[in-house]
Amino acid sequence: MKNYRGIKSFDNFSLSAERVDGWLSLTDPRYPGGDAFEIVDCLAVSLSATCNEKTGKVGRTGISRRQGYFLCGSAQLFNREALCQALQIERAKAVQLCDIDLVLESFVQWGVDSFRRLAGNFSCAIWDKREKVLFAVVDHLGVYSFYYRIIKGEYFGFSNRLRNVTRLDKVRIDDEYLLAYLLNCYQDSGKTVYRDISALPPGCYLTLREESIEVQRYWQPAVNDASLPKRAVGESGDAARDLIIEAVADRVSPNQTNGILLSGGLDSSAIGCIANSILKQSGSRLVAFSKVHGAGSNGKERDERDFIRTVAEWEEILVEFVSEVAFTGKKLLHEYFRSQSCFPLNPFIFLSRPLYQRAAEGCTTLFTGFGGDETLSTEGLNSLPLLLKQFCWRDFLENLGGVAKRYNLPPVQIFKRFVLRPMLPDVCLRFHRRIRGLDEDRSLGNGFIHKQILSSPFASHLLTSKYGYISDDFLDPRQELCSRLSASYFRPFFDLSEYLDDIFGVTQVFPFLDIRIIEFMLSVHPREFLKEGMTRSVLRRSIAGFVPDEIRLRKDKIPFNVGVPFARCLVESRPLFEEIFHSTQSSVWQLIDRDLLGKKFAELQRNDGTTDAGRDNRMALEIGRCMNVAAFCQWHEVRSFRPAGADEDGSEV
Repeated sequence: MKNYRGIKSFDNFSLSAERVDGWLSLTDPRYPGGDAFEIVDCLAVSLSATCNEKTGKVGRTGISRRQGYFLCGSAQLFNREALCQALQIERAKAVQLCDIDLVLESFVQWGVDSFRRLAGNFSCAIWDKREKVLFAVVDHLGVYSFYYRIIKGEYFGFSNRLRNVTRLDKVRIDDEYLLAYLLNCYQDSGKTVYRDISALPPGCYLTLREESIEVQRYWQPAVNDASLPKRAVGESGDAARDLIIEAVADRVSPNQTNGILLSGGLDSSAIGCIANSILKQSGSRLVAFSKVHGAGSNGKERDERDFIRTVAEWEEILVEFVSEVAFTGKKLLHEYFRSQSCFPLNPFIFLSRPLYQRAAEGCTTLFTGFGGDETLSTEGLNSLPLLLKQFCWRDFLENLGGVAKRYNLPPVQIFKRFVLRPMLPDVCLRFHRRIRGLDEDRSLGNGFIHKQILSSPFASHLLTSKYGYISDDFLDPRQELCSRLSASYFRPFFDLSEYLDDIFGVTQVFPFLDIRIIEFMLSVHPREFLKEGMTRSVLRRSIAGFVPDEIRLRKDKIPFNVGVPFARCLVESRPLFEEIFHSTQSSVWQLIDRDLLGKKFAELQRNDGTTDAGRDNRMALEIGRCMNVAAFCQWHEVRSFRPAGADEDGSEV
């Protein structure tokens, strides 16, 4: 970076001939579909902005200038009032300032310390004209992205969309990223699927000077036991209730149509009931959209229709049911690749496409319960060993008996699964995983990877030191939350949200991922997560009176209903599988055992419904992940992979 000539940025919205501190930015016609800007020794004009066809507005993306500073980016702040008070901005002036302006005002007054004071979603680049320094920042969770790369050793290129940065120069696929994806492990939060492109990790800011690039944290998730004496055990429900109401109220769009993806479970029902009660005060109503079984599907016990209606009648919410189910073809996969320049975490996300399409026709702001399981609604079953270690005998026995009674299981079985196994030495757990192989959830992803790849140092590191998306190793549920926040756990879900925003023009919001709720949960005593055998205890207590007890106390909720099992969808999409399996000639098969993949798919086809349905669905997810990678590499025309652990450059595209 010592001799970089300038900074480039790409934009999807028309912003041409914009002057920045005396330098002129020019539209580059060589890049169709977007505007390229180049300003020698100065900052480029704008990050990506999506124009909403319904409202004609550009959203929350823009530029701001003040006292030799220039900011471009996107921001959605949820603590505007508190921020304006701290900045001593008069109410009349505060109304005129957009969120982008407030971010810059905060930076001018507090510098990089301002970032931790912001509550919301933001991705911004700030150019300090006098010091010739570029600052870039993303929000605490990385809801809004910031990607960057060095172009031909001369330019620093950046965008809040990955697809824009790939246009700047040739890219190379990172096979270690692919391997981590196939192993179902967390990715490094600063990595992308391309070796040449980095992502600014959540809770971090970047400082670019002529001679260096430095990434630092302004927020680090950490368990906060210091606040425990200030709040008696049992009071967390009351405090959580206020935070949920505040988080939902901050995300309601009073002048637009608000909707929610309602699944009949605890998380979405809580958000829906609170949001509707807020909207009723202004004479409006929430519209709910839900996926249920269609005609011809069996397994009535999996249909959430009755629970959804219970919530709707309780709060007088209008519900629209969607039952159409169709798996994706290669065309939709390529649509996702073009939009996000990566592959979806769950290969079956397109099963819910009809639901999002219908929701987009009826609303502009779409609430979801996503994030509840990870934050406020964490089960807490893994805290049983912690209670035992801390000699909390009464709490331990009370919860052990309560869980056994609630789920009608022998206490010995609960003890073996949730107490004994997590407390075993790690060497025993590794031996256990090796024996169980594909039957062990944590090791599901290694079933289709060549053995020589699995024996590589990187794969061994992932399997022994990294946590996957399915994990029960944390005795303290707050530590599990910290692990997810420190890794890239949420990034694929935000990628999907960006994709849906682009395709359908509807903005999803996630109240449970409010930073204020997260920091609160990191200060709650582990005993609060499991009370008298009641899982998700903090949330259940906090929403008493808001949600009918039939929903608040239910124990049989299934994951968000897609209508049909994954295994059935995969088998019925045989043409898609065969198209990828037979026509993909890329070297992706250096990672994936092609013969074994075909064999397991044939087994799924032969199953007559008498086998373990859960295992078949997990197998289908793994096969789907392999299809994702194979299709993506074919789309990119990957010619070669470097062997895992080698020192050569990555896969060439």
